[in-house]
Amino acid sequence: MILAVTVLLSAIVISINQVAEIPRGKELLLYALDGVCMEIPQRMMMQTFSGVLFMHWGLDLYLSIPVTAFAWCISICIQCLICKLKFDRKIAIEIAASFLFSMGAGLLLLKSGFIGLPMAGHFLERILSTIIRKIRR
Repeated sequence: MILAVTVLLSAIVISINQVAEIPRGKELLLYALDGVCMEIPQRMMMQTFSGVLFMHWGLDLYLSIPVTAFAWCISICIQCLICKLKFDRKIAIEIAASFLFSMGAGLLLLKSGFIGLPMAGHFLERILSTIIRKIRR
């Protein structure tokens, strides 16, 4: 249930942003696999590291979920600064979708203990958001 809600809500939010080209075929597969690969630094490294710190400090492990989500959103902002991108509505929507997905995927990781579920979720979110964009055109 967590996976389905996370994927659906994130896909709806991110699909608000229009893109010049909608990926198809191999491009869509690579786009979805890119989402899968993002879960390695975010869940396996960032969330796990913050979770270990919180446990060491006697804090609730579940605090690693919003901390990871917030850190990931800050990294999007830093990327905008480095690339000299304008912080506009499109970036704000991307941040909102990332935060939403990260909260759900983080909860999914802690509940299941299996990185494959957030990875599958990111894959499915990329596919579903692309389908929603095709329907909206």
